[in-house]
Order: sequence, then structure tokens, then C-alpha cells
Amino acid sequence: RIPRPPARMLPFRVVVLALAAVGSVQSFSLTPSWRVPQTTTTQLRSALSQRSSVVAPVLRNERRFRLQAVSLDMVASMDSDTETKEEIASAPPIKYISVEEAKLIDEELMDADTGGYPLATLMETAGQSVAESIYDMYPPSQLDGYTVLVICGPGNNGGDALVTARRLHHMGYNIEVVYPNRVSREPFVGLVNQLKALDVRVNMGMPGVANGYGLIVDGIFGTGFDAEDIQPPFSFMLKQIRDPSLFGTVPIVSIDIPSGWDPERGPPEETEMRIEPDLLVSLTAPKTFA
Repeated sequence: RIPRPPARMLPFRVVVLALAAVGSVQSFSLTPSWRVPQTTTTQLRSALSQRSSVVAPVLRNERRFRLQAVSLDMVASMDSDTETKEEIASAPPIKYISVEEAKLIDEELMDADTGGYPLATLMETAGQSVAESIYDMYPPSQLDGYTVLVICGPGNNGGDALVTARRLHHMGYNIEVVYPNRVSREPFVGLVNQLKALDVRVNMGMPGVANGYGLIVDGIFGTGFDAEDIQPPFSFMLKQIRDPSLFGTVPIVSIDIPSGWDPERGPPEETEMRIEPDLLVSLTAPKTFA
């Protein structure tokens, strides 16, 4: 297993904000005074259609994005790089949205009269954003041949994870996918077939041996999560990911929210199923308690 990156590169949690609403993301900008509306998402939809981020500043870095500001907690773990500390400390505060607001945003984006973006397009953009974030934090050279294990749930979060797996494969990573409760409709069927065509293994269950894995992508549960969803096989998977004798020391990247967390109330009380990711990629905007 690869060692976790040094403190300057990755603190306990880094929140990456990815725009998962429009095609290829070209650039980001921030309007510090902008607030998420309580009664309408029209302003947010307008901002997204202009391909600008309304939640966090990032810097364009060649073909990918480098974090400019993630969390003020990161300042304490930085070295003597004064310029980078000042960039983070001076960053505007991160804005959060509720689950209901996230649903309204998705509805407007997919509505033929207001957005017209099909679900497959939103998943492609989300998966690309997650893959690019992983590339920035865990480049293939750092994994040194170790496999990325992508765990997919039964909902749209799982679809985002399937796209992430394909994108990472094209970026040069060794990929293995776990997708137990498969959805028998598009775009999910097509996403699985695309991976199989690339000779990426798509398994029904977790690997029996944890050796050889350098990174876990958690795409099990998203904003539609309900505590009742933690049933086998996913309850077993969460325990395996947390078990230090299995995958407990492998870095974790969670998509949108850590699986098992209530996006508005926080982590579960059962610590054996409490995922604490090293990298959290928030889609559109971070959720209240994620």
C-alpha cells in the first residue's frame, strides 16, 4: 500500500468543489457575495450555465485544476510556504447547500424547459471532475502500479463512480470496480459495458484479499441516502473499508458525501461504518454536513 501523502499535500480532509452540471469545465470564478437562494435555483442555474463556480475558488493549472483554497484547517499543517498560506487564509468562505436545494438544482438542469441536460451528461461531467481531482492529489506515478478500487452504489452516485472509473482508466490508472446492486436501465447499463469493453473488471463483491490496492473511490451513497439503505452487502463493504486489517490504511476518496453520512446531520453513530475520507469531491456545492 502506498503511504498517505504528507501533511502539506493532504490534511485530514480536503474538500474539492467540482462543477458537475455542464459539459467540459473551462474555468472557474467566484462571486464572494453570492448566496444560495432559499426559494429558487434560477440564479444558480444561470451561474452554472456560464461555467463559473459559485462556491469556491480554484486556479487553472494547464489541463487540470490545482486547489487554491480548501479548508482553513490546512493552514496549520502547511510548512513555511507563506505565499500558499496567504492564498488559503484569504479565500472567501465556502458556501453550502441543503439536500433539497441539491435536488432542485438537478431538476432544473434536467428539465427540458430550463436546462435540458440528460442524466448521462451530468454523470459524465461529475465523473470527469472526480477523476481530475484524483489525478491532482494521487497521480498514477504516486500509486506506483497499485490498483484503484472503485466501489459503486445502486443510485446516481454509483453512476458517477462508474464514469470516474472509466476516466481514471484513460488517465493511466489500474482500475477495478465493485458494483453489486446493478441498475438495469440506461445510462447505467451502458457505463458497465463501456468498462468491460476496456477490460476493466466489474465485480459483484469486494476482493477477498486487500493486497495490491493503493486507493479506494467511495461512490456507494449520495445525497439520496437514507439510514435504511445500510443493508447487506453495503453494510459489510463499509466495515471492510474501515477495517485496518483489510483496507483501513488505504486512502479514501468520497464522491459528494462520505457514504453512510447523513448530508444534513453528519456521520453515523456506529464508528465501524463511519467513513472518514482523505479526499471529498463535492459536486455542484458541498452539502450541509458533508
